[in-house]
Amino acid sequence: MVKTFSQFITEARRWNEVQLTLSNNYSRDYGDFYFEEGIPELMDDVERMWGELENEYSWNRESRHIREGHFAIDAKIHTWPDFEAIRQAVGMDEDQLGDDELDSMWWSWIQDQREFFQEDIQELYSWIDDTGWGGNSGGWLIVSPNTSGEDFINSIEDELMTYHDTKTDAKDDEEEWAELIKIAQDPRFLRLVKLGLAQVPSELEHFKTDADVIREELEKEKAKAEQIWNDLTEISERPKKFAQTAQKFFTEWAVEEIQER
Repeated sequence: MVKTFSQFITEARRWNEVQLTLSNNYSRDYGDFYFEEGIPELMDDVERMWGELENEYSWNRESRHIREGHFAIDAKIHTWPDFEAIRQAVGMDEDQLGDDELDSMWWSWIQDQREFFQEDIQELYSWIDDTGWGGNSGGWLIVSPNTSGEDFINSIEDELMTYHDTKTDAKDDEEEWAELIKIAQDPRFLRLVKLGLAQVPSELEHFKTDADVIREELEKEKAKAEQIWNDLTEISERPKKFAQTAQKFFTEWAVEEIQER
């Protein structure tokens, strides 16, 4: 059974291999105010999602030959057409229609299907920047995304660093910082927050605005990573389904081609 991304997240498979750069560097900045709740967990989720994607889909497997960041999917087809059945269908013997000729037709047809496959997935999935083939036998589908986990970390670190610096500067004035914490952590105020009845104190507005932007960016990236996971799962299933019908469709095509000569 094909596992969804959420199942992998639940099982936490291979998470110990993922470097949690964002969480390790910035999670300590999120614990003072109610509107920061859950942001460290989102950081973890995003990095673990990208790490899981890169583990599961052989990130940069063909880096010796392909410079762009890419996923790699084993798309080898383990099937072979029945040449004798084709000869019987067109009323020819082996002298008239040899294995070499049919073999050439088979590989030409396979190449056409590979190109159709590439064109189709590039049209279907907007996050795919390019596709190709790799591996010693050319049986690995290369999928280059228009973004990566590293790209996201680089892009959001400026915002995380700005938030870190803002809080660090605020803490320099110990009395003012203590007053902010008193306001933000007042039990009566927090009860109103839970009821959705609290107004954000003016002293906290700029902190909340920045934290909300960071949360939104993390949530968008989490959704994007999950979508890429689901799409790659679909893509990886297609060669398996194709292998089940390849012999039949090639035979039909080959018979038609030969009869039209």
